[in-house]
Amino acid sequence: NGVLGMAELLLDSGLTPQQHRFAETVYHSGEALLQVINDILDFSKIEAGKLELESITFKARETVEEVVELLANRAQTKGIELACLIHEDVPFAVRGDSGRLRQVLINLIGNAIKFTQHGEVVVQVRLHADQTKSAMPRQPPAPHPAPQAGQTCQLSFSIRDTGIGITPEQLSRLFRPFSQADGSMTRKFGGTGLGLIIAKQLVEMMGGTIGVDSTPGKGSTFWFTVPLTVEQHRAQEVTASTRGLEGVRLLIVDDNATNRAILHHQVNAWNMLDESAESGARALELLRVAARRKAPHDLAILDMHMPEMDGLTLARRIKADPLLAHIPLILLTSVGTHGDMAEARQAGIDIYIHKPARQSDLYNALLTAMNQRNATLGPTQTPLTSRLVTTRTHPTGSSTTFANAHLLLVEDNPVNQDVALTMLEFMGCQVETVYDGRQALRALARTSYDLVLMDCQMPEMDGFEATKVIRAQEAAAPSATRSRLPIIALTANAMLEDRERCLTAGMDDYLSKPFSQEALRQVLSRWLPRTTSQDSPQVPLSASPPPSEATTRTVVAPPSPVSGSLAAAEHTKQNGILDPAALKQIQALQRPDGPNILHRVISSYLKDSVQLLETLRVAIAQNDPPTLHRAAHSLKSTSATVGARALAGLCQDLEGIGRANTTDTAPEILSAIEREYQQVAVALRAQL
Repeated sequence: NGVLGMAELLLDSGLTPQQHRFAETVYHSGEALLQVINDILDFSKIEAGKLELESITFKARETVEEVVELLANRAQTKGIELACLIHEDVPFAVRGDSGRLRQVLINLIGNAIKFTQHGEVVVQVRLHADQTKSAMPRQPPAPHPAPQAGQTCQLSFSIRDTGIGITPEQLSRLFRPFSQADGSMTRKFGGTGLGLIIAKQLVEMMGGTIGVDSTPGKGSTFWFTVPLTVEQHRAQEVTASTRGLEGVRLLIVDDNATNRAILHHQVNAWNMLDESAESGARALELLRVAARRKAPHDLAILDMHMPEMDGLTLARRIKADPLLAHIPLILLTSVGTHGDMAEARQAGIDIYIHKPARQSDLYNALLTAMNQRNATLGPTQTPLTSRLVTTRTHPTGSSTTFANAHLLLVEDNPVNQDVALTMLEFMGCQVETVYDGRQALRALARTSYDLVLMDCQMPEMDGFEATKVIRAQEAAAPSATRSRLPIIALTANAMLEDRERCLTAGMDDYLSKPFSQEALRQVLSRWLPRTTSQDSPQVPLSASPPPSEATTRTVVAPPSPVSGSLAAAEHTKQNGILDPAALKQIQALQRPDGPNILHRVISSYLKDSVQLLETLRVAIAQNDPPTLHRAAHSLKSTSATVGARALAGLCQDLEGIGRANTTDTAPEILSAIEREYQQVAVALRAQL
């Protein structure tokens, strides 16, 4: 953990080219050694018959998209196009071993990227198993009865690459232990030769089959099928959102034929009318012809990297043409720094997302663009999720990835603590550190956190025992104020039984040491609240970027009860009582024929907050810390929802006092809360 973690952090610091090359060699050598160790451990457990499968409910599409997203940077670094098409017939939720399925996908997709020097790697998932030679079909598959909940379906996965290919003689020994297609591959590409045999054995343990078709010099298609139990065929939110993009005219501009075909399939599922162009020049021609025929395109998706005319140049040409300037533009790109975002905004791009884009992100991008276009015409359609669409940034220099997140790191090893703390700070987190479970419980009694990273093996009180105490305290709380704090296990063990022990203790997820910065980011993205994570909450480019926040490293100490929040309240007053972004987020949930959701939320808040304020007064008068804690927590949460940030901060201070089982200094904070609340109430009533 120390070697890989520190090497990764060193690579992100200011190094000379020679130093960067040395550090990169250390990091990649450490990664290779770790992969060898993991492969041998897995292979040994399989051979000994000690590897057991688990059966849990998971989202099939989300699992595949997470793996593709995880490996996207590796492909982009090599200049390879990584694309993914998950057909509409794939059930929404299934039951099986998602961890082992993910392991097989990482192995096969990673291999495809490793052995491909140029071109593309394409991942496809669908119901029918016979996809071994699947090129990208131009038409959707023939309709067939959808599997119902409780039935078993065969999911088919294929990974096609344009790599070096494999001869028939090499194929005959491909799935043997410690074997690659030939010995020179180990010297050139590295690896143990165990990856494919592990993938084969895992697939067969799951009741499936695996195979490969290949042509030397042209590429390979690895495929496998696994039986999974259907838990839910379609997401309810998808079923309910069929009209948002129906009939919308879309132009897809991408020089890669596979990308165009995938986008065509995806937008067809939403009944859009799409047309495609392979170049910027062809796109301008199609846009102008359609406009002159009085059937203009409503939206356009532009790829960033195209020969002759890239996406930004095309965007500038479109915005410079009075006939086309009104068309909202969405940019798909493989890179993602803030400089790119600023340049895209200046070029006239409305929304900017990364490839390979998740289907839900693409839907939300299209719907957000249409909502912006139609904003003056009346209520807009609601996106599939509460997120609007933005960039999927990766930790490559951004210090605001999780700028509002308040985390507790529980780790007794100084090296591991330093590595994790530096990674978290690099992503913009505010972090407090403690060294064992008892200190963690004391910290939680004083302060509210968004998430806890909990080492498992520590002196005094280990992570398992501390987690059980936390869960018991949550269970004892009244149901009206009960909430679950995400706890992520940090463990040096990566076996299935270790994961099961973490989950049994009440932990929500786990990271195996050593972990990379990207793995940490992925876990935080899964568990941090969407209002906290700046990694995946989705915002249009036209919106003002959030102000950067200083990263803080905090030692555990009793909180200052008033001064910090009073200063924050004063700062907020100078900049507006309410956060306009929060109100816009509520308005984005408005349905076309539904009641005014902003009015409903404000009215409910004003009614409930009066009662909560009275509860706070009584709790202080009767010296009742538990009630004080619960009421302050509720008022904090609802105030943040309506954008009363300063008020929410004051309530958080009061919540901490109640959690510490005291009411000392509470009257002073309550007075500040009541003063701030009066201004919040006036500002909210002005919105009605």
